[in-house]
Amino acid sequence: MNILIVFDERAIRYSLREILTMEGYEVSAAESAEVGMEMYKKGTFDIVILSMEDLMLFLDETKQSGLSTKVIAMSGKANIGAKQSCLTMGAYGFLEIPVDLNELFNLLKQEKQELDKHKTPTNYPVITLCGSTRFKEQFLEVQKRLTLEGNIVISVGLFGHSGDEEAWTEGTKAMLDDMHKRKIDMADSIYVINVGGYIGESTQSEIKYALEKGKAVHYLEPIQ
Repeated sequence: MNILIVFDERAIRYSLREILTMEGYEVSAAESAEVGMEMYKKGTFDIVILSMEDLMLFLDETKQSGLSTKVIAMSGKANIGAKQSCLTMGAYGFLEIPVDLNELFNLLKQEKQELDKHKTPTNYPVITLCGSTRFKEQFLEVQKRLTLEGNIVISVGLFGHSGDEEAWTEGTKAMLDDMHKRKIDMADSIYVINVGGYIGESTQSEIKYALEKGKAVHYLEPIQ
């Protein structure tokens, strides 16, 4: 989660940045509202922590820009009126100075949980297809099926045995074989297109390489 701290008192600004960085957050800091506003316009922040005096300036900017950045206000005025005033203006939270870190962490945790609900999954399994390029139709069918099942599928670039004559030009075959090993490096597993049980020498080499790298190996047709 990306956090922007905007506060003119260096000690508070510095300590909050160090603490939040140690907690694993990405933190930027600005010493004035003007500098903070420029950083805000150029960056992507999930939370802005700032002084109560700068609250309206940032709330107006988030509305004008159409962003949904949450703003947490801080103030040394330890009274219910200050907190209620900030929340009424639209602040996500209010912190008294000196800052109660548990209260701050709770606010950040709540917002992170909310962000995670709307986050697009990024842990899709990566599968590299292997097999003879004579099985182009099966490659395309398997690629489509595995993609719809929620996998990132890496396939061959040229189907030499299915009409892509460029695959047989000098040096190209060796390059393609090496590139496919790199594709296996990028994958979590490989999927072998072994139509009729056929597995050629190049594919056998790729299977051996995948197993040496600790990759799982799956087959289109059962291995006899």
